[in-house]
Amino acid sequence: MKLKWINLGITNPVWYYSTWEYSKDNKIDEPIIYSMRMNEPTLDIYGNDSKFEEFIDMTNNKYNLQRLDIKNKKSTGVFLFDENMICLNLHLPSEKYINYIHEFNLSIIKHLRNNSIIAYKDLNDIVVNVDGEKRKVAGSLKQIWNNGQVVCTFVIPFTFNNYEYNKIINYQSKKPPIGINQINPSINIEESLKDIISIFSKRINSNYNIEELNDDDKRYYKSLNDILNSKDWIENSSR
Repeated sequence: MKLKWINLGITNPVWYYSTWEYSKDNKIDEPIIYSMRMNEPTLDIYGNDSKFEEFIDMTNNKYNLQRLDIKNKKSTGVFLFDENMICLNLHLPSEKYINYIHEFNLSIIKHLRNNSIIAYKDLNDIVVNVDGEKRKVAGSLKQIWNNGQVVCTFVIPFTFNNYEYNKIINYQSKKPPIGINQINPSINIEESLKDIISIFSKRINSNYNIEELNDDDKRYYKSLNDILNSKDWIENSSR
C-alpha cells in the first residue's frame, strides 16, 4: 500500500479543517497525509466559543485571528496555530491501520533525536525535559468516523512563546508547550517535514508519492471551503 502525501505549503487556515474531514466524506484506499502551515494566526476552539471571545478581548484582536472549530468530543482545550507550526492530517482507510498513528509519532521522535532533541511519548503528546520539567513539543488528536475510516491530526510547533496564549489556556499546572527551534535553532521547518515523512514511510514499509490535488478533490474542497468560510459556519459552526 502506497502512502500519498499532499503538501499544501503555507495556506489559508480553512484548509486545516477541510482536510481533517476528507475521510469522513470520501472513501480512501491508501493512507493520505495532508501537510500545511497557516498563513494567518488561527485559533481552533474545539467547541469552546467563550475561549475565542476571551482571547479576542484580551488581545484586542491584535493577531487578526481566524477561527476554526474542529469537532472532537475528546478535546476540551483550544489551540493557536501560525506559520511556525507544521500541521498534518493523516487519513487511514480503516482501524486496521490504527498503529500507523503510533508509527507517525515514533517518526517525529526519531527525527527529533536525530537532531539532538531527546523526545519521548507521553499519552497523545511528544515531550522533552527542559530544565528538569516536562514540556510538550508535539501533539495529536484522533477521530474515527462512522464509515470506519480514521483521521489523526499532528501539530509540531517550531516557535511557541506567545505570552497571551500561554496565559489564556488552562494547562492544569503544566508548563506550556515549547517550540523545536527554541531547543535547537538550527532545525529547518521544511526539511523537518520531509524527513518525518521519509522516516514514516520506511517505518510502514511503504514508498510515498508527493501529489497535488486532483480535479475531484479540488471540487470537493472548493465546496467545503466555501461552507467553512460562510457566515453560518463562522457564527454557528454548523453545516
